[in-house]
Amino acid sequence: MSESGKVSLPMTPEQIEAYKAYSQINRGLPPEMAIELLAALEESQQQNARWKEAVNALMMGDTEIQRELAEAQQTISTLNEELNYIRSIADISLPAVREELEVAQQTIAQQGEIIHGIDRDLTKLRLALIAIAGMDVIGSSAISMKAIAKEALKEGSDKA
Repeated sequence: MSESGKVSLPMTPEQIEAYKAYSQINRGLPPEMAIELLAALEESQQQNARWKEAVNALMMGDTEIQRELAEAQQTISTLNEELNYIRSIADISLPAVREELEVAQQTIAQQGEIIHGIDRDLTKLRLALIAIAGMDVIGSSAISMKAIAKEALKEGSDKA
């Protein structure tokens, strides 16, 4: 135990050297107090170094965040430019497209009327063909009866 009542631990070679250096500078301070002060100084220097590392890491992180922010802003700017370009094209071509669409719709309507007329004419033609075919059957039947009658008369005259 030391004079102050504290348990003293064996000194490391660095502590012994630090004590010797200190005792050469200041002879009025008790050695235990000098060692404690040196240990506190070393601990504060280590803490200071850790704080510096933390600050540097934050600064580097902040720099990385700033770089990412700049990239995001550039991307947003590029997308806005592209959007404005697309809008300008739409403003220019939209009326022309609407006009072409209207013309196309009118053409389709006209072609629909033409097709309807053709369909009506085809129906009339079918009915006419059916009528003609019916007349052919009637005409064929009449011709066939006439031929049968002639044949019968001929056979009758041959027998007589």
